[in-house]
Order: sequence, then C-alpha cells, then structure tokens
Amino acid sequence: MSVRTRDPAESGKKRFPRAALAVLLLASAVICSYIYLRPAGTPGATPDVLARANDLISEGRYRGRVSLTDGSIAATGNGEILNDTAQGRLLAKRAALTDARRNLLMLRHDAMNGEPSRGASGRIGTHRVTSERAFGGTYEVEVEMSLDEWLSSDFSY
Repeated sequence: MSVRTRDPAESGKKRFPRAALAVLLLASAVICSYIYLRPAGTPGATPDVLARANDLISEGRYRGRVSLTDGSIAATGNGEILNDTAQGRLLAKRAALTDARRNLLMLRHDAMNGEPSRGASGRIGTHRVTSERAFGGTYEVEVEMSLDEWLSSDFSY
C-alpha cells in the first residue's frame, strides 16, 4: 500500500477550485461576446444609420422624416382609391398603410447596408398612424415609430 505525501514546497500554496475557475471563464466569455458581437442594428450604430436615413429621405427616395428631438422616425405610404365608395376608400387606406410599413422596412435596410433594396420582409414593431388623408384619387397614411425600436426590430432581408 502506497501513501501519498505532499510536497513540502506546495504545502503553503492555496489552490483555486476548478469549478470557480470554470464559472469565471464562462462569465468572461459571455461578457466579451456581448460587447464584441453586437448586431449591427443596435444603438451603437445609431449616428451613421440615422445620417444615412436622413440623406435617403432628403434625396427623395423615401417620403418620411427622422426626428431626433422626439426620438422617432416616420414613413409615408400611398394607396389608390379605385372606387369612390366606402369599401374603395378602406381598401386604399389598407394599401397606404402597407406601403408605409414597407417603406419603414426598406428605409432601414438601405440605411443599415448602404445599398438599395429590392424588397424587405420583416416585422414592424409598435408603430402608430400619425396622419391620414384622402385627396384626389389617393389615400395617404403616415406611420411613426421610435428610433430605438426601428434600430432593434426583427428584420430580415
């Protein structure tokens, strides 16, 4: 039978438990991945994205506005009134609302990627209709949402 003896040089050293070391390394990895692997749509990319969005609107590619004081972004959509009836106006309103939502998606894509999009699909977060009007044979709707939500929404292209 062999008896294990301690080395006299190691007797004064304290050993760090392996489980605590593993937890410390795991926590470090999670923190580093959060800091360095943030998606492009997080508020860290806000100034460049907002500047590009504002440029796209001022160039006339999209109808809308970016308001830094309110912290909101808006887009406008149009729908054609085919029949001047209640049902025709409701269908035009629905088309204008869909167009405005699509414009928010496409504006975000163009601002984030710096290139025009052929189309975008995704889910628009919480938004509200700020204005709607019918004039001539067109129905116009403007939708608005917060910049934070616009930058962090679940979009796919």
